[in-house]
Amino acid sequence: MYDDGATLLSLAPELVYAIAERVSKRDRRRLRLTCKHLCDILESQVLHTIYFGIQYNDHSEGIARLQSLAATKDFSRGLSQWGRHLHIKPIHIALALEDGPDVLAREELIRTCIRNALDALQNLKSVTWTPGKKDKAWTHEIIMDFLTSRPSLQMFQVHHKYLRVPVPLYRMQDLQEVIFIGFTSRRRVSPETYNDLARLVASPAGQLTKLSVVYTSLHQIFQFLTPKAEPPRLKDLRMTRSFIKLDSFTIPHLRHLTCLHLLHMKDPDASEDSDISDGSTLESPGGLKNREYRKGSQLSDFWSDLRLARIYLKEISIDDINTGLLGYLACYTGLTKLVVTRRFPSSFLPGSDALATLFFAKGLPSHGKTLEELTIDPHFKDCWCLGEDSMPAFSTCTGLRILKVCISTADLPRARASSHIMEKILDMVSIHMPRLSQLSISPSTAGAFHFSGPRKIYSLNMAAAQPAIDCLLEYPIPLSTIVQFPSVIIWSRRFDPNFVPQSPNELAAGDRSRLRYQEVKEMIYDEE
Repeated sequence: MYDDGATLLSLAPELVYAIAERVSKRDRRRLRLTCKHLCDILESQVLHTIYFGIQYNDHSEGIARLQSLAATKDFSRGLSQWGRHLHIKPIHIALALEDGPDVLAREELIRTCIRNALDALQNLKSVTWTPGKKDKAWTHEIIMDFLTSRPSLQMFQVHHKYLRVPVPLYRMQDLQEVIFIGFTSRRRVSPETYNDLARLVASPAGQLTKLSVVYTSLHQIFQFLTPKAEPPRLKDLRMTRSFIKLDSFTIPHLRHLTCLHLLHMKDPDASEDSDISDGSTLESPGGLKNREYRKGSQLSDFWSDLRLARIYLKEISIDDINTGLLGYLACYTGLTKLVVTRRFPSSFLPGSDALATLFFAKGLPSHGKTLEELTIDPHFKDCWCLGEDSMPAFSTCTGLRILKVCISTADLPRARASSHIMEKILDMVSIHMPRLSQLSISPSTAGAFHFSGPRKIYSLNMAAAQPAIDCLLEYPIPLSTIVQFPSVIIWSRRFDPNFVPQSPNELAAGDRSRLRYQEVKEMIYDEE
């Protein structure tokens, strides 16, 4: 058996040196070349993704890491050659710059370390940045200067909540993906940043294919485009807490769109938007003060307009179900991914029962042969769950690889019964979904507990999930089946098919092996 304690590298340096003395010159040369080649391989893997930042309570470690990145010659050469992805964490330097006679010298040292560490990264492809609340403004300025000097940069993702300076996106012409995250912060992105983004979208040299924005509008993003301009190459658009409207101005610029995510979208009929944490609104200075850019439409009208424009998507993620969306889904085929989530806390709006009936009758079957990933998370609405009424519609999805659904707690008997919804689901999977690799199931908590606290809902879900788990563990998987049964996740617990030991009675009957689901325990690895 392999013993980590007996490896050559675990021995004392003196012993390693003594062993090397007894190895032939040819073997030493071979060992050196092997180690050098292995070093090159590991260097490309270890330095592929770089993380740095300075923690508020332990600034010494962060500063030491920056100094190492900036000052080590061989390390910097490796970063320049192999570094592709950079994650910038909060840079909390307040404790490192406490009052003292050398405070200016320490600040200049940190400035130099940050600049030199960033300068070593010459071939970056992506940057993910999470600014911190206690970051100094000058650290953000240094990072912005760095970002605009990297022509190889293709993806930029930033958590906008604590951004202290505008992002000069227009000077980052080679970007292919721009992602703003952190919509739960309810803080606006600066108008200068979005104006620069609009210039980037309208730039002739722009290569932007993926865009994720918060607190804005489609008209603001497209404000510098002209009617005769070549349509942007935008394929993936994700908007949160924003306005969207299709008209003669915006439709021509969405011809390449294939993926659309719309979450928590704004109601254009609302007088103002007061859900921004600093007390401002989208109409206040710094928000969408120009009503021209605040254009929006009801989502039902948006989907109807998209259908009339004959823009057919391959991926959709939404938290609002309406008749316009159902009409859009029923008018074509070709959707590969559909994610339907709840808009908490209101869940689905009144009338969703009738919408669910239409969805399972016409919307979902239209894409049954092309869907590869389907998520429906109704939370409290049983009519959207996977049950006997909706099972025929799910059965049309024969090409699914990933299925995430809820099941009604009413369909989960407390005692083992001859007929169980889990058995019917697994039977459906074995017959109609031969390509399915992952099945995720969550219990739909009863509507009576809609306003219960998180702990109450969690305990209810755990209690509701246990009957489903019990049924899954007893489900007999035929040994002769040609279908590979999927991994099943029930309320964050994963189960895989596996051969399990037989009971004495089963062995006496001659059945020496059986295939059942078994829980998979997560493997935890220590990071060194």
